[in-house]
Amino acid sequence: MLRKPVVAGTFYEKEGELLTEEIKQCFLKGVGKIPEVKKGKGKIKGVVVPHAGYYYSGYIASYAYNEIAKDGFPDKFIIIGPNHAGYGGISIMTEGEWETPLGNVAIS
Repeated sequence: MLRKPVVAGTFYEKEGELLTEEIKQCFLKGVGKIPEVKKGKGKIKGVVVPHAGYYYSGYIASYAYNEIAKDGFPDKFIIIGPNHAGYGGISIMTEGEWETPLGNVAIS
C-alpha cells in the first residue's frame, strides 16, 4: 500500500528541491542553523511537534527536530496524527510506504 501525500503543495512544497530549501529556511528562522545529525541511539523517546503548514509552524518545529539531531537519529519513528477528515475510527498502516516529495519512506 502506498499512502499518497495529502497536503503537498499546500502545507509544504510539493517538489523535492523546493521542499529541501523550505526546510532549510525553517531551521534558519528557528534555531538559526542547519543541525548536524549525530550518529547513534539517543535518549529522546518522543517529541510533540506542530503540524500546520511549514510557513506557519516550521520554524517552531525546527527546535524539536534540532534536539533529535543533537541527541542521535533513531532507526524508527512512530508518527501519531489527527484525523482531519472527521470520520472513521483509529487506523494504522502496518506495511507499505508513505510517498513524500523527498522520496518514499518504508513502513517497518
